[in-house]
Amino acid sequence: RIPDRELKRSFARGVAWLDAHAQLAGALNFLTLDEAGKETVLQAAGASGTESAGRFVSELRNLAFSQYYTHPTVLAAFPYSGPPQPTGFADFQEAPR
Repeated sequence: RIPDRELKRSFARGVAWLDAHAQLAGALNFLTLDEAGKETVLQAAGASGTESAGRFVSELRNLAFSQYYTHPTVLAAFPYSGPPQPTGFADFQEAPR
């Protein structure tokens, strides 16, 4: 787990990267992009060689997955009592089909 201070710095750098690339696309910031624009910028961040942008996207995805799959409402929806994805998703890095 990343300490809170480091996580905040990482996220601040990641958000700054997203905003800068949204501005290159003519938007005020990342949040003002349409869904397709957001997806394009997020994919570029994930594929970038920039450590802060790639790390931000990876950490954000991991936090979202762990928060979702550990929420009691979601866990109750699964008839299986173990982890929802016991063997994981080998292709989770690929875009959805």
